[in-house]
Amino acid sequence: MPTVQADNPSTSAEECLEAIKRVFGSTESSRTSQVKYLKTYQQEGEKISAYVLRLETALESCGKRAIPRNIGDQVQVEQVMAGANLNNVLWYRLWEPKDQGPLPTFLQLMEVIREEEEEEAYFEQKGGARGKGGLWPLG
Repeated sequence: MPTVQADNPSTSAEECLEAIKRVFGSTESSRTSQVKYLKTYQQEGEKISAYVLRLETALESCGKRAIPRNIGDQVQVEQVMAGANLNNVLWYRLWEPKDQGPLPTFLQLMEVIREEEEEEAYFEQKGGARGKGGLWPLG
């Protein structure tokens, strides 16, 4: 801690621990990280995009042995569908591609989610309710 705080004396204990983890790695097993990842859910009041960012960080901490990168997109989409409070439109936008080809990458997933959050915000601002129809493919 003194080494980390030498650069910035106001560094918190939490920031020191994060720095130590970055340098020396986590003592958590990849299996423990995987279980934590699979038990990560959207928190009350948390935007779906913020939840997906937390998931990405948790996925990275799992390491390659726990969740191989070649199935990372699949695991991530499935966890978003299991752990987030999705509206019908977003649910279908994520579900449809599962049977039609490659799943969205992290960046594509974030793009779809941000589009939907903007659309919801627009309708909330206008004071209207958003319809349940109007499914848009991921494209």
